[in-house]
Amino acid sequence: MLATGFVHVATLENFLVSDSWIFVYPRSLIDTLAFFAKSVIPPEWEALWLRPIPMLVFWFDNIVWPGTAWGPHLTNVIFHVANVWLIWLVVRFFQSANEKPRHDSSTLLAAAAACLLYGLHPLGVGSVAWVGARFDVMSVTLGLAGLLMWLKWDAGIYDKKGFIGAVILLLLALLSKEQGGIFIVACALVTLVDLAADKSRRRRNLAALIILAVLVGIYLIYRIIVFEGLGGYLGRPRGFGPVSPVYYLVATLFPFLNFPSGWVLRPTLVLSLVTILAFIPMLWPAGETVPTSTRRKHVVALLGLFFLSLAATMSRAPLEFNMILGHAASRYAFIAIVGLSLIVGTQLQRVVRTPLVHRIALGVMIVVAVSFAWRTDAQIRAWKSASMEAENIVDQTVGLVPNPKLNSTLIFLGIPQFNAHWAYIWGAGLEEALRYRYGLRDDLAVVRYTQPHHLRRADPEKDHVFRYGKKKRLLVELDPSGQVKPRR
Repeated sequence: MLATGFVHVATLENFLVSDSWIFVYPRSLIDTLAFFAKSVIPPEWEALWLRPIPMLVFWFDNIVWPGTAWGPHLTNVIFHVANVWLIWLVVRFFQSANEKPRHDSSTLLAAAAACLLYGLHPLGVGSVAWVGARFDVMSVTLGLAGLLMWLKWDAGIYDKKGFIGAVILLLLALLSKEQGGIFIVACALVTLVDLAADKSRRRRNLAALIILAVLVGIYLIYRIIVFEGLGGYLGRPRGFGPVSPVYYLVATLFPFLNFPSGWVLRPTLVLSLVTILAFIPMLWPAGETVPTSTRRKHVVALLGLFFLSLAATMSRAPLEFNMILGHAASRYAFIAIVGLSLIVGTQLQRVVRTPLVHRIALGVMIVVAVSFAWRTDAQIRAWKSASMEAENIVDQTVGLVPNPKLNSTLIFLGIPQFNAHWAYIWGAGLEEALRYRYGLRDDLAVVRYTQPHHLRRADPEKDHVFRYGKKKRLLVELDPSGQVKPRR
């Protein structure tokens, strides 16, 4: 948890990018609910998501640290660090099942490897460093918590209250992001395998599966009605990319092929590396190891979690491999990283049978963790470059037009959406960012994707037209005819 927190704390200095400003724009609770309702209740047929839980947490950001960029970033990091703890708990449960978990160095090594793999995986940066991708991080938090409770209910550790708690958490994971439903499928696989193997619990398991099916069915019916599809996952506009799961699989296993320029060693990375190296004496083999195995139903559930999350990427059109290794698209591998981490954590303990193998596994774990931390820091730095460009555009706009007239429209040409490493700059959210900088001016309108009719209708008395040059990173003001206005 410390190693993960240290390397990701560098995101706190980043400016908010893209649609992050849409979510953290100061609103009352009533306004937040009204804003969210527009995206889930007809007749808003172009709704983008059904994700109420993160929306409420965004509102909470505005209560705890309003107007800051570091506050929302810190919330993302806190959730990500909490997920490392949940990974630990889930792996330790798999290691023990109904027994008391052992504390020998081999089982601790396997659990630590799972935590480091998840917490420091470079493809996770797109979900943690981009505030607007909090949906990913929160769906994992609630999904892992629900999975753990479901496993304990399945093992007889929890009673009906535990079952209800697990169902609620799994539903909240689904209501945090659509991919949260993969955790529901993983839980269903546990019970489905048990249904075939254990006749004494058939009625209980069948009832549990029916409850999950009913909840998911209601959710899918709503999405099909409101979204006229599954919100892009089976929608016609994006189509299918059958090669995408292969790309995501390779990127998940080896996320090192592209690299941002201008990288330097930061203190936050040093702290993370020191913490990682501190694991060596704690996990050094002490005597003979006793390998443990994982139950078949648990293996099936983890394989389902991993491969279904990869299969979900087919809903996106084929992407360039560099785009997946970069930031905007890497977040679609987030749950796959969870599945891979849990598989490593449960299967590594089966391999470690002698002190020699233990030392080799420990060495590999340290090398992978250090290289992942280094690569994660580089990814965060690429997000930093995107945030600097986003902030530069806002600063220059306010510098050129310090006090727009009432009901003004700000029209932009040439605003970049990504940087060279596919980190978001401005695709959405520029309007909310500028409204905030102008003192929460809700009368301002911002045109980000400019068409010829926007220029024709521009009022030269109150509207403003800007063009951004990517090479010099300079914003200039134009008149509606396209001529550069002299600086005031």
